[in-house]
Amino acid sequence: MGENMSDTETEANKSDEKSEVNFSASQIKENKRLIFELEAIVTDNFAKSMLSLADVEENRALLLRNFTSSFMGNRSLALDNEEDLHRNRLLMIDALEAENDVQKDFKGALTNSTSLDQIEYRIAVNETLSKITESLSTVNATLKEINSLIMEANENVVTNVDEMISENAAWIDGQLEQMKNAANSKNNSGIAQSNSLRIEKLRDISKAHSEKIAEFLSRVESETSEILDNGSNIAERKSRIMASREKVAANQKRTADLLK
Repeated sequence: MGENMSDTETEANKSDEKSEVNFSASQIKENKRLIFELEAIVTDNFAKSMLSLADVEENRALLLRNFTSSFMGNRSLALDNEEDLHRNRLLMIDALEAENDVQKDFKGALTNSTSLDQIEYRIAVNETLSKITESLSTVNATLKEINSLIMEANENVVTNVDEMISENAAWIDGQLEQMKNAANSKNNSGIAQSNSLRIEKLRDISKAHSEKIAEFLSRVESETSEILDNGSNIAERKSRIMASREKVAANQKRTADLLK
C-alpha cells in the first residue's frame, strides 16, 4: 500500500511539473510577444529622441546665426551710426561762431551736455552688454552640465560593455552550458514571472517616455517657428540700419559743409 501511495505521489508530482512546464512555456511565449512590442516602442522612442535632438541642434545653430547677425552685425553697424551722429553733433556745435561770451558759454555747455548724453547712452549699452554676458555665462554653465551628462552616459555604456565582455567570456568558457544543465521547471517559471513584471514596468516607462517625446517635439517645432521669425526680424532690422547708414553719410556731408 505504501508503494501505491508513493507511485501516486510520483504521478502527481509529474503532473504538477508538466503543468508548470506548460504554464512556463505559455508565459515565455507571451513574454516573447510582449518583448517584441516593447522593443518596437523603445526603438521608436530612440528614433524620435534622435530626431528631437537634431531639431534642437538645428534650433541652436539658428539661434547662433541670429546672435551673430544681431550682436556682431546689426549691433556693430547701429553703434557705428550712433558714433558718427554723435561726432556730427560735436562738429556742428564746434562750427558755431560765438559772437559773445554768452554764446561761447552756450557752446561749451552744449558740448558738455551732448557728451553726457553720449556717456549716458553708453552706460545703458554697457549694462545691457553685462546682462548679455551674464546670460551667455549661464548658457555655458548649462552646456557644461550637458557635457557632464553625456560623459556620464558614455561611461555607463563603456562599463556595461566591459561587464558584457566578461560575462560573454564566462558563458563561452562553459557557464552557459552549466546553467542549461542546472535548469528546472520551477526556476524557469520564476524567471518567466520575473520577466513579466519587468516587461510591465518597462512598458509603462516607455509609454510615458513616448508621451514626453511627443510633447517635446511639438514644443521644439513651435520654438523653431519663433526662431525663424526672429531671424526675419533681424534681417529686416539690418535693412533699416543700412538705410540709416545712408542718412548718416548724408548728415556727415552736411556737417562737413559747416566747416567750410
